[in-house]
Amino acid sequence: MKNQIMSAKELKHLAEQLVESNFTMSTDVSADDRATERELFELWEALGDLPTPDLSDARKPSRDVDPNLLVPGSGKQSMWRLPAWERWAACFVLFALAIGALMTMQPWRTDTGGRHETFVAERAEIRDIRLTDGTQLKLSPQTVVEVTLGNNERRLRLIRGEALFTVAPDATRPFIVGVGDSEVRAIGTVFNIRTVRAETEVTVVEGRIAVTIANEQRSRPTRQLVSAGERIRYGRPVGSNVAVTSSIIEAAQPANISTATDWTRNELSFDGERLADVIAEMNRYGRDDITLLEPALADIPVYGILHGGDVDGLMGIIADIAAEHGSARTPAARVERAAG
Repeated sequence: MKNQIMSAKELKHLAEQLVESNFTMSTDVSADDRATERELFELWEALGDLPTPDLSDARKPSRDVDPNLLVPGSGKQSMWRLPAWERWAACFVLFALAIGALMTMQPWRTDTGGRHETFVAERAEIRDIRLTDGTQLKLSPQTVVEVTLGNNERRLRLIRGEALFTVAPDATRPFIVGVGDSEVRAIGTVFNIRTVRAETEVTVVEGRIAVTIANEQRSRPTRQLVSAGERIRYGRPVGSNVAVTSSIIEAAQPANISTATDWTRNELSFDGERLADVIAEMNRYGRDDITLLEPALADIPVYGILHGGDVDGLMGIIADIAAEHGSARTPAARVERAAG
């Protein structure tokens, strides 16, 4: 019989399956008792660059086996007489399965350390923050983020707004961002989180993340893995009949990274967003307030790029939309200039 050799690629796939299966476990595990996850993530990340070993010796026919080393009654060789690579692979699988089994019972793992801080970006401000672990945050205007860097994990909460997270690698402390009833988890990666009304969009620039959502609708997927170049949207769409306690999560889709991160350069890209939402977004990036006076235009989709704070540019777009849709109100919007 041929020796069944597991390649580095196969082990990588196995580790990803174990990580993904871990995220399908119960959401009842305490937030402070999840430190063991770091070991799965560490294995997963480490296998990414694992070199393929020299299997030439492993594929050679085995020499004669001492009958005393055979498994009694089976005629099969003991595992410890197998080639080193096969023994290593078997031990890895057993170790990974053991870690997975421990995920639901971790009463001895708590994170008692950590300093709590709150960071706020004011209106018309794009704020850069460097955390003590080396992680960098970029906050869009009127964004609030709470940060706790503990001994076992780094836990943040995006209260409102939009932020780009460039996470410093630390396999011993998973990086977790809470957004409403969801969590975004990573070790070392770059991702953007944007919240608009009741919906959230997460775009992965580098690396990989796992999005976990508390959801009472068991028939819907509640966890997704998202890779670099992908985005995921979830939440409670306005006007839907979904229960208040539930969220709908879409499958990961290809993302336009440049568009998703344009805001970090004070450029706002719109690809079909409602006019009312575009006005609200532009108001965050400028000192002046624009108010839509024609409610019938609120749901008209907007396409294009505007510089943050470009009030005249947005007023021109509103005027064009009003003329195209035959608005009876002129002007269709009003600008309240900031003092000074």
